[in-house]
Amino acid sequence: MVEKISVCANGIRMNLLREGEGPPPFLLHGWPEFSAVWRRLMPLLSSRYSVFTPASGGEIPNQGPSDKVTADVLADDIRALIEDLAIKETRRVRESRR
Repeated sequence: MVEKISVCANGIRMNLLREGEGPPPFLLHGWPEFSAVWRRLMPLLSSRYSVFTPASGGEIPNQGPSDKVTADVLADDIRALIEDLAIKETRRVRESRR
């Protein structure tokens, strides 16, 4: 079952989906995509993993400053999110059309 999570990390309210149990990979979308690009893969991975799909900075579900979205800011957001969720080790999978 998909769980919706909202976390305040790096000064913004970040929203993400979580599904499954096990080691936690983070599925990260590229710009200008949305976290929905992972909707078909998430159920396949959730039988072995606790899959997280965060909405990256500037995406509508997040609340916070979106006028300063850079690759460094996005990386800091994800790092803060992982720390806030108290996850010690994770894999990250990234998709980008660029």
